Amino acid sequence: MKKNSFLKNVVVLLFSQGIVKIAGVIYKLYLTNKTGYKDTGNALFLSAFQVYTVFLTICSIGVPNAISTLVASKLAIGESNSAYRVLKISVVIFGFIGFTTSILLYFLAEKIAIFYLQIPQTSLVLKVLAPSIFIVAITAVLKGYFNGKQKMNITANSLSIEQIAKTLLTIVLIEILPKVVNNSTNSMVYTVGITTTLGNVISLTYILIKYYKSKQEIWTDILTSKTIKKERKITIVKSIFEVSCPIAVCALLGTLNKTIDAMTIVRITKEYLGEAEAIKQYGILSGKIESLIVFPLSFNMAFATVLIPYVSAKHAKGNKEDSKRLLKITILGGILFGVPCFLILYFFPKEVLNILFPNACEGYLILKYSSISIIMTLLIQTINSYLQGIRKMKIQIFSIAIATIIKLILNI
Repeated sequence: MKKNSFLKNVVVLLFSQGIVKIAGVIYKLYLTNKTGYKDTGNALFLSAFQVYTVFLTICSIGVPNAISTLVASKLAIGESNSAYRVLKISVVIFGFIGFTTSILLYFLAEKIAIFYLQIPQTSLVLKVLAPSIFIVAITAVLKGYFNGKQKMNITANSLSIEQIAKTLLTIVLIEILPKVVNNSTNSMVYTVGITTTLGNVISLTYILIKYYKSKQEIWTDILTSKTIKKERKITIVKSIFEVSCPIAVCALLGTLNKTIDAMTIVRITKEYLGEAEAIKQYGILSGKIESLIVFPLSFNMAFATVLIPYVSAKHAKGNKEDSKRLLKITILGGILFGVPCFLILYFFPKEVLNILFPNACEGYLILKYSSISIIMTLLIQTINSYLQGIRKMKIQIFSIAIATIIKLILNI
């Protein structure tokens, strides 16, 4: 491994995140300023999307990090064969879990929309999003394998392709499909759900092509590996779950944090504001504000994602000091990017919203106070990645669990 490969992979993912963010901004600006969609459309789609994310977490969120941790640690000690077996077994496990979860969400969609979200219009959105769970589960495993091999460019390209495809398809289909049926908010929201699933399909297609093109290189690594050690399948399965379960629990708790908003804000505030205004206010928070707050986090994710396999590999070799040095570099990079973002959003929230969302610029006070969380969240994101790399995630689970309980109480 080259000494400068860590920073090279960070740059690759940063460039990818730049493309993703530009396409994502176009996507968000188009929808939020689109007549008939705006804050209400954001509320309908994102309330369903938060529930979808909970189901997605069960079988894919955290999987790339878990697989990359295992693959990197195997490759670090010369066990290429074991690394490849981790990939094969993971595809079977998470593919099955993903397929089952997709079916479950599809058939529970109406009950979730009516009884939990109390927004019946979201049931069809949940149904069109359901197939994505299986697709993303397979994609997540393949991303994890390539990340563990320090081939971050494949993950980076798949993220860029997915977002660009989703943005273009959304603009094209929003301009065509709703007009064919009717130009209503509901039909636009359903269309956004369809394009989300199609974007995931295109991303999986790309990463499968790259995998099959890499087969010869993979087998060469296996045949020339320093250590030929064939672990029992049950041992590999245990290792996969030992690493992936804590990460999945952390991701699930993090997702529940956002889902608490989806299940409490509209449900409680509609008694005081009326349903239409309650949905609109949730749309402001979930659509515009959160997308701006996570902007610096998505760039910091480039550092955090690269950190995991490198720390895992160095930890497997016993190079603890090197892994701590990488943690310090990652924290510094995140802070240097996060502080300017915080200052801009805190001191100029009204100007930011007026420039980006001229047709739906409400919510500047929410943006101002939400921006305070940026620096803390950046630090948490980086430290959590380090803990995943050294397989010490109990602290992470405990802290997120406390935060989730406090958030639920304060929301109510």
